[in-house]
Parts: sequence; structure tokens; C-alpha cells
Amino acid sequence: MSDVEFEDRSFAADRFNVTSRPVPVLVRFLMKIGLVETEDQGNYVLIGIAVCAFALAVWVFKDALAAPKPAVSQNVVPAHVAGKSVRY
Repeated sequence: MSDVEFEDRSFAADRFNVTSRPVPVLVRFLMKIGLVETEDQGNYVLIGIAVCAFALAVWVFKDALAAPKPAVSQNVVPAHVAGKSVRY
């Protein structure tokens, strides 16, 4: 049994071949226009853009998210006018 030989590459190394993952399209665009130099910087910029967009959406739609205001009747006479008679 001393004549057993093993291959240099193991089954796990061949099956789970770790290759570099592709760079996302938006990160590549940011790198192309020169805004960022690395993929990590691009990811941080995109996270910042997403946070700003969410904050802007909340600010724009804050009235829709707030409780509705009570309706004001058009037939209400102000208190300072109610006791006076008006001449035409």
C-alpha cells in the first residue's frame, strides 16, 4: 500500500474553483468616467446615491405620509366679524 499516489489538485479545489467575480455594470461605469478607482469605492458611491435617493423620496412624500389635516368649512364666519352688522 505504499505505492499509492495522490493528485496535486484535490477534488474540492477543482469543484469549487474560485474565479474573480465580474465587476457590476454601474461600478464599471463609475470607473470609466473616472469618478472612482476601485470596485470598493464604486460600491460605496452607489450606496451613498441610494441613501440620498431614499431620503429625497421621504422628503418629497412627507405630506402624503403624514396624518391628514382636518377639513376647514367654508361657511365659518370669523369671530371678529360675527358680532358686527355689515352695511352695504
